[in-house]
Amino acid sequence: MSSFHLGYNLLVLFLLLLLLPSQLGLHFWPSWSFVSGLPVDYLSPTLYFTDLLIILLLTFWVFRSIRLIKSIKINWFFVAVVAFAVANIIFSYSPPLAFYKWLRLTEYFFLGLYVHRNSSSLFTIYYSLPLAIIWASGLAWWQFLRQSSVGGLWYWLGERSLTITAPGIAKISLGDLGLRLRPYSVFPHPNALAGFLLVSGLIVYYFYSQKKFKLGVWSLVIAAATLPMTFSRTAIFLEILLITLWIFSKFRLKFVFKILSVFLLLTIYYLLFTKIGNPSSLPERLTQYSLAYNVVQKHPLFGIGLSNFIPYISANYQLTTNNYNLSLQPVHNIYLLLASELGLPVLFTIFYLFFNVVKKLLVGKQLILTTALVTVLVSGLSDHYWLTLHQNSLLLTILISLIYSNLTLNYERRTNN
Repeated sequence: MSSFHLGYNLLVLFLLLLLLPSQLGLHFWPSWSFVSGLPVDYLSPTLYFTDLLIILLLTFWVFRSIRLIKSIKINWFFVAVVAFAVANIIFSYSPPLAFYKWLRLTEYFFLGLYVHRNSSSLFTIYYSLPLAIIWASGLAWWQFLRQSSVGGLWYWLGERSLTITAPGIAKISLGDLGLRLRPYSVFPHPNALAGFLLVSGLIVYYFYSQKKFKLGVWSLVIAAATLPMTFSRTAIFLEILLITLWIFSKFRLKFVFKILSVFLLLTIYYLLFTKIGNPSSLPERLTQYSLAYNVVQKHPLFGIGLSNFIPYISANYQLTTNNYNLSLQPVHNIYLLLASELGLPVLFTIFYLFFNVVKKLLVGKQLILTTALVTVLVSGLSDHYWLTLHQNSLLLTILISLIYSNLTLNYERRTNN
């Protein structure tokens, strides 16, 4: 590939990663994106600006590099995945919805393949992701201080209209301080922002551990300072845990101080879990888990179709509504979501693949990448954004590509030696 073509690809990838948090997009509203007469964002086919950048990147790559075609191996696993996808679409509760979601997965697959096959893309991530963290965090702070959206040019990065009085907006009760708006930045929800800050920060730290750079340090500090402001309890707990483990690994502390640190960690999490937040959040999540369990019992082998959880549940179960209604959202657990939409065999296959990946990472002493992957798996116990929101899915794609590239590099080194 010529230097011009390489520079063009790097520029497009740089813009893609820089704008990864953005949710600027054009929504379409076919009949199957409505539930009980209400439009549901999770079901709406959307053309994001980042999609256009991905299309440019992949189109240019396909026409300029034959490696893409050679890298796709037609083996039994590939055939099985395609056959399952077709069956999952045909027998889903809403075939058009399942088809759209499988198109999304195909997009993520080819983007991940591009990042994996182009070592120069690592250099781009090295600089672009810290900048994405900084500007997304800056907007979050601005929103929290204003207690509303900022507007203006931020609209063109996907900032939605936010006010403390708007229905359905995430808020937090802070006792004597009253009800406060949780900042969204340009994400669909503060929890998704928290997940982005947590995992992108770990990716930046992975690059920083290999080559020191000031931009990486600043982005890590800003991400760590911004994440608590999202009031995402799972993400805050994971942040405190990771920082505690990092301190233990970097400094020699007496045993008593370690015990006190763990006690402080548990105390903070207890206060976050029991004293702060919406009291109806946990009961509604438990209700969702029960519904998902019922779906898995009825459709254990093939599920109800990718992205079909919301319409299926709404059509087959009597749901109640209140001020914090999760009935028009996917179940807040990625494992129950996968089991209900794709079936138990697929879930167990994914478990097997991830277990082997974690095992290989640990053998290769890649603790940072292992931590990033485990963070996704743990945070997925209480939310769904890694599978359902475009920005978080893109970040997960980048992470998996980095992991696969690392494992491939380690394998080639062992083979050459």
